[in-house]
Amino acid sequence: MVNLMLEANPDDPKFCVMYPSPLINLPKFDLVEGFIPDYLHMALEGVAKQFTNYILCNLDEMDIERLDDKMLSIAVPQQISRRTRKISDRKDWKAREWENFVLYYSPVIFIDLLSSSKLEHWLLFVESLYIILLDSIHIDDLNRADENLHRFVSRIESLYEDVRLMTFNVHQLLHACKSILNWGPAWSISTFCFESANHYVLKSIKCANSVPEQVMRFIKMSHNVSVLENHICNIVEDEVMRYCNDILKSKSQHVIVFNNILYFNRLKNEKLVVNFRHIEQCNVENFIRDMKNGKKFLKIVKDNCLYESVLMRKNRSNNSFALLDNGLYVRIIAFEILHDSREISHVNYLKVENIYNNYKYFMKITKIDKKIETIPTSCIERVCVNINVNGNYLVSVPNLMHY
Repeated sequence: MVNLMLEANPDDPKFCVMYPSPLINLPKFDLVEGFIPDYLHMALEGVAKQFTNYILCNLDEMDIERLDDKMLSIAVPQQISRRTRKISDRKDWKAREWENFVLYYSPVIFIDLLSSSKLEHWLLFVESLYIILLDSIHIDDLNRADENLHRFVSRIESLYEDVRLMTFNVHQLLHACKSILNWGPAWSISTFCFESANHYVLKSIKCANSVPEQVMRFIKMSHNVSVLENHICNIVEDEVMRYCNDILKSKSQHVIVFNNILYFNRLKNEKLVVNFRHIEQCNVENFIRDMKNGKKFLKIVKDNCLYESVLMRKNRSNNSFALLDNGLYVRIIAFEILHDSREISHVNYLKVENIYNNYKYFMKITKIDKKIETIPTSCIERVCVNINVNGNYLVSVPNLMHY
């Protein structure tokens, strides 16, 4: 490859390369492995957008409206930082919306639109994205993702009989897992952080004149503020720092921080009885009698992730389903700090089954146990997305990163 690059010129390009890259002179730099396929533009703005538009292009307006209703009926946890908008607005979707659609929405949205073979093919791509987004990836899982992506790419032409789908982004999927092996999970090497920084740069532009000067002034002022802050923090008295923090930082009332877990929305027993009537077939009186005389809460923030009681009924969000560190799934009822400082959560266990061979993380809820069990709050590992469309389904988020 390097030799071909050295021979390239505008009159005789080699694989679309017209000039040798200056990076060829960088010692110990691998021109092939040193460049990382960008997950955001390759998989989300690329393959996901391309195939979704191809699948939906022949639907009429009424079909799209029905899909919109399904999309809007799904309440997702707040850990998913950008709630995906309607299918009809997909031309304006951001990359995170495409990611959410692929991982959580598409398995139930596409089930009525694709044949079984095409749905199975699509789920090869979906599971692979889920795996490369895990916060810790086992080599066996990475090999599974690599195999899935190779199968996905190799079967496109035979399934869809349209060579236009064989794009450069599709080809890049073949190299994605090698990049993950060399450099780390997709969330750690994507361009999300750069796209996010563009938002702050745009905020610095106040008018149409002298735009470069406005941006440079904003960057310089931000840098000076950072330097000044670091300098002052080292010499100012503690009382002054506390005073400044008190007036600058927003406060939450009735909040308890215990063992790095933030507890809020404290609940009284009598209020709990009233609220619990919304939960189907639960023995409220027995539950209240069994609960210790501790402090009860409806919400916590653990590992920077919000978890809520199922009593917190909302139309747009649902933070009440969780995956435990032992692999079991639960629905959260309440959180409690006992007088002996133990932290417990009251939950219903869920019985689930996997319905897709090519997406082992997508579960169908077959039963919600009526009995309310008690578990250590520390056992809660990550929040789950509950999809109540054409059944009741559950997918744990692949990581708790904010990007």
